Amino acid sequence: MLKARQVLDDCRFALDRLTHAVGRQEYRVMFLATIALCRAVGHVLRNVDRDQSSEAGHKIDVQFKQIDDSKKDPQSIYWHFIKKERDILIKEYQCNYDDGSLDLWTCDDWYSIVDMNSCAMKHGPFQGVDSIKLLRQAIEWWDTQLSEIERSLPGAASKGTP
Repeated sequence: MLKARQVLDDCRFALDRLTHAVGRQEYRVMFLATIALCRAVGHVLRNVDRDQSSEAGHKIDVQFKQIDDSKKDPQSIYWHFIKKERDILIKEYQCNYDDGSLDLWTCDDWYSIVDMNSCAMKHGPFQGVDSIKLLRQAIEWWDTQLSEIERSLPGAASKGTP
């Protein structure tokens, strides 16, 4: 199994926590964790999984060539969401989603988010798209990339890899 698959599973876990976030700070922290893990999938794939075997290395190189070639595509989920949002958050600590909708209802000491799914992206090619929806798409995109690599590795059929 690719080590990047474990990172992707952690990404799913962080997204689940994000969907249950209460308040702006928790939403921001869980968004940051989820997008950083989405980016980490690529780092682990390229820097750890690539060295598993020559077959894995070759297939991962081919996948990254395709990813690199998609840089000019304005709808590239990797370049214009995963990498861009991670860079903005890590390097500038800026959020590109509209958190104005994260208003809180207070009932004694219990807080909950009103209309969590309206945290739309503010800028770029995904402007207006819900941030959680984009994270789900990014996870699905990575899942597809990893599945393609896994299918091409020796013994994939005997291991039950899809």
